[in-house]
Amino acid sequence: MTPNSPSFAVEAATESVVARRYARLAAWSLLVLALVAIPASMLTTAEATPLGLIAGGVSFGLAAVLDVVVAWGLYGLIRGTAPLLGAASLALRAAYALVLAAAAATLLFPGRDAAVFHRWWSEALIIFGVHLVVTAFALRAISAPVIVWLLTGLAGLAYLLDALPAPLDLIPTIALVPFELGELVLMGWLFVAYRVPGRRALRRQQRLSAATADPAE
Repeated sequence: MTPNSPSFAVEAATESVVARRYARLAAWSLLVLALVAIPASMLTTAEATPLGLIAGGVSFGLAAVLDVVVAWGLYGLIRGTAPLLGAASLALRAAYALVLAAAAATLLFPGRDAAVFHRWWSEALIIFGVHLVVTAFALRAISAPVIVWLLTGLAGLAYLLDALPAPLDLIPTIALVPFELGELVLMGWLFVAYRVPGRRALRRQQRLSAATADPAE
């Protein structure tokens, strides 16, 4: 099967469809995650009521589930080209989601304390930062635009710098916020990446491939 053959075109189109589905899965999950995380953070302040903390715990539990879905979508996108990086990205985000879920669970029972939750979450963000750095290398491997993998990697580094202990915290947290938004650029790219031919074009390619197939194959 040559690169110019109809069969090759159909196979390439099919792979693009699969990649697009994984990209959209990750993109939509990231969008819902962003919408959930904002009110969840507002519900888990030190001044929050017990009911607010419970609602925050439920919201962050949902966020943990969405993180796993994002991780799976990214893995499906990456695994064909960089399986080891894809697996590492998946494992790291799943580990982050697990710690986040455990932290969220502390808000659902008596003795709930927002400070305890935020301490667990801050430690989990170290794992999240490493995940973004690994994901940046994976995105580079699949030829994502430079701006996408670069900002994703910078977001990961920003989370890691933000997690430094006080004596080493040389960079103000506010200065790291723009870099931490790098995942929004990733989400935007996932929404528009992997354009695929329409259904009619794909069916036409399939019919042409069947008509010109070598009987010996």
